[in-house]
Amino acid sequence: MPRLWPSVGDGLRAATKPARLLLVAKTAIAVGLAWTIAPHMPGVVDEYPYYAPLGALVSMYPTLMGSAKSSLQTVLGLAAGIGLASIIVLTVGPTWWSIPLVVGLGVLVSGTGWFGVGQEYVPMAALFVLIIGGQNADDYSLGYLSQMSVGVVIGLIVNLAIAPAPLTAQAAAQLESFRARLSSHLHDIGD
Repeated sequence: MPRLWPSVGDGLRAATKPARLLLVAKTAIAVGLAWTIAPHMPGVVDEYPYYAPLGALVSMYPTLMGSAKSSLQTVLGLAAGIGLASIIVLTVGPTWWSIPLVVGLGVLVSGTGWFGVGQEYVPMAALFVLIIGGQNADDYSLGYLSQMSVGVVIGLIVNLAIAPAPLTAQAAAQLESFRARLSSHLHDIGD
């Protein structure tokens, strides 16, 4: 019977592989830089510095292309959610029925597959703009999207500056293991 959860030892081995530890370090650096830079943003954007480290965090993937793709999808998901909330803000405002309506629309839009890993940010951004932004939804939206974007850019720069761990040795070992299993299997068939 297959295990549903990895053992503690398996989990620790997976978490401490060199490629994973490099991702840990790059993520910590990106989040730290984002938190340092965020309060110095101009205008009302500096009132929402906590979103920059979040942007850095969500942009970190083991590869630069993975980071770029997820970053773009996240920013597009945020923009879509903010756009949905803006329609409510400009028309009826946040009410007991408009907030669940826009969140429902956000969940519906996020199900289209257009936003990839950023899909959960569509309804979340809409909800945050309406509930947290409230009367200052325009400033909040600008701060939220700007700071997340700053964090994403910092994450991408860190990912570009610190190259991913070379995975060629790992790939070669897996290929050799496959070759040995295939050879053994073919010998068994031949016998």
